[in-house]
Amino acid sequence: LPSTLPTFATAVGPDTAVPGQNTFLVVKNGGGAPITVTIDVPGTDELGNAKPDLVVSVVNATERWIPLRHSSLVQASGLVNITYSAVTSVTVGVLTT
Repeated sequence: LPSTLPTFATAVGPDTAVPGQNTFLVVKNGGGAPITVTIDVPGTDELGNAKPDLVVSVVNATERWIPLRHSSLVQASGLVNITYSAVTSVTVGVLTT
């Protein structure tokens, strides 16, 4: 299957990414402690409460692939907003398969 390999960059946050059906945020945590990746979920539910953000833990010395395909993650700008609890020794890239 063809894929576009990500170019990894040092995480600085906040970041944005273009979502897609086969698009993933790849987070590599080379640090000595776990980090949290938060993807902002816009809007409110039927009761007017803010929708909860997508929060993903990335254990130290591991990588996580986070799908960016769900329409609920997309901001009015058409992008997905991403933040990190820490950025030391963390690199990120976007992969489309």
